[in-house]
Amino acid sequence: MAKATTKVSKRREKEVLQAIKKGKRPRTRKVHHSATFTLPKQRVVPKNPKYARRSIDKRRALDKFAVLVRPVTSDRAVRLMENTNTLVFITHLKAHKKQIKRAFSDMYQVKIERVNTLITPRGEKKAFIKVNKDTPAIDIASKIGIC
Repeated sequence: MAKATTKVSKRREKEVLQAIKKGKRPRTRKVHHSATFTLPKQRVVPKNPKYARRSIDKRRALDKFAVLVRPVTSDRAVRLMENTNTLVFITHLKAHKKQIKRAFSDMYQVKIERVNTLITPRGEKKAFIKVNKDTPAIDIASKIGIC
């Protein structure tokens, strides 16, 4: 029994000597500079799904065929074609003026002066497309098949 206690005491003595050589570090507390506590940032793992949640991807942008829905062929629209060189179209509800202008100029290769839009009481968007003076609106209307 005496041998066992001497081994333990020698080991303990060795540990104490090593601690004295290294020196004991004083306990420190973290200094908080703010009154509010914020959680530490967590690691963000990129998504890696096992399967697609949708079978078909959403349609991202309106193409030129989806923007212009149909031309308006009323008497007032024909009068606007003759008098003010303006074509009237029903367009997609979410299409804005730049999209309408780009779609019309791509489809009919015509320069456009301006586009005015309004929402009808039916909930459709109507676009008044004023064509450049060089090309008459009636020529474009005959190409479309309105007149």
